Amino acid sequence: MNQEGNKSSTPTSRFAKGVPHYHRSNRAEDSEWDDWTGDPAKSSMRQKFEYMFHSFATVVVGCVILVLVLAALFFFWRKILPMVGN
Repeated sequence: MNQEGNKSSTPTSRFAKGVPHYHRSNRAEDSEWDDWTGDPAKSSMRQKFEYMFHSFATVVVGCVILVLVLAALFFFWRKILPMVGN
């Protein structure tokens, strides 16, 4: 009982929809978000520099943590274990 000009209420296929927003490309040419936040778009050189800086900082922090853990183990091994063994 369809009227002329109306589509059927049942879709032809439940998979016939468009691409969901979370599967669409994020490469929009407009920079509305950057304009709204006041942040200029970063150049590729700036992005590489920030990536390398964050990577280097992560390695340095990891090394500092490793040295602190080894120092704590050395202290525990030399000072605490002999007291427990007596």
